[in-house]
Amino acid sequence: MPKYCLQNIKISLPCEPFNQYKNEVIDDVLHIYFRPTTDAGVCPFCKQKRTVHKWRTIALRAQNVGPHETYWHVDHRVLRCDNCYDYFTEKIPFRFGGTHCTADLAKEICESFDAQNVNVKHKAKEYNMSCYQIKSIHKSYLKQIKEAAPEPEPPELCSVDEFSIEKNHSYATMVIDTIRKVPLYFHKGNAAEDLVPFFSQFSEKFYKKIKAFSMDQNASYNVVVKKYLPGCKRVCDYFHMIKNYNDGVMDRVRARTYRNFRLEGNYEAAERLKHANRLINKKFPENIESEEDWNAKLMLQTMMEENHDLDVCIHMKESLQLLYDKCRDREEMRKGWENWCKMANESRIPELIRFARNKIRWTDEIVNHADYPVSSGVIEGFMNKIKVLKRVAFGYRDFEYFFMRIWQMFLPQELNIKLSNVVWSKYQIFLGGNTNGIEGISS
Repeated sequence: MPKYCLQNIKISLPCEPFNQYKNEVIDDVLHIYFRPTTDAGVCPFCKQKRTVHKWRTIALRAQNVGPHETYWHVDHRVLRCDNCYDYFTEKIPFRFGGTHCTADLAKEICESFDAQNVNVKHKAKEYNMSCYQIKSIHKSYLKQIKEAAPEPEPPELCSVDEFSIEKNHSYATMVIDTIRKVPLYFHKGNAAEDLVPFFSQFSEKFYKKIKAFSMDQNASYNVVVKKYLPGCKRVCDYFHMIKNYNDGVMDRVRARTYRNFRLEGNYEAAERLKHANRLINKKFPENIESEEDWNAKLMLQTMMEENHDLDVCIHMKESLQLLYDKCRDREEMRKGWENWCKMANESRIPELIRFARNKIRWTDEIVNHADYPVSSGVIEGFMNKIKVLKRVAFGYRDFEYFFMRIWQMFLPQELNIKLSNVVWSKYQIFLGGNTNGIEGISS
């Protein structure tokens, strides 16, 4: 059976200013030892010669040599100037960031995270490293590409929303450039103070370009945006308005109607309503072609004929959708919204009256939709991708790492490649070699 003569290993990876002086195998793990080759040098302040204060050794995980898991043990010095008492720790240029890993292995690990459905636990098992080590390497890489990233282009239209990060209603705040579809800001929490740091994150020129902020009816976000960007228009977007209507009016009217049918003994009509949540909230195309849509439309008409309140609520929803979809004149939008609220108050349907009274205070933000007809579809699409990222990783505890992964996920591909090249160019001299070169194999 062939055996490796480990005493003849030659490392072809440039590792100056260090030299290999020993190697050994312990429990099938290869340990290679390095020491510095340069002198202590001089102090940059007083130009006096420095002395060695103490020696330190750090173990760096490296790419495997042959079949062996490999560690580089690097001796380095803490130097002291006896004149000005300045201390300097010798740098290890092939060490990746502040991690216990060489640059070539770090590049291999970080590039593997570009594949789909990859998580820290999977990579830790593949490389026989701890989850903490893998996360530290990838986090250091993400920090470096974020530092190298330029300030984003000033947006004209921003969207702000919250997304779930933990159980028990724990949320984070996200701001995106709605037009370019680029994330701008992440912060744990969904209170007013969690949005405030966004307005000091970029230059003053950046915020002057923002013309409108799209949001749901979150009063805390609205107050903060109004305070820091008084000239910016706040817009109540289509998605959240219709979602609030479905939750606050349609679902409650359906539940109330179902209970009434049960009390009256009309079990057939009650059963139709019981599972009709999606059908009631469905938006049918103008020209229905499929037989399935025709049957659904007929079923909905039957339910509307059976109950007056449900019929009124569905027609009111259609008129609200039409107002958002078609109206692009401010005065016309204001007049249409006020008429809609007036009809809602005269409907004698408690759920509809409550909805109109709650939303009437958002009239200015709703009317602004005529000038900026935005939808939160973009930011909701972001939310879906974030959910997939969180689900693949089985959740996150380090939210700084989580937010950086989200930020990188939505970077344009060209910019992502460019920033990655900037990071690895710092270690280019140490990435040109090969740690798998073994000389002197004998059997």
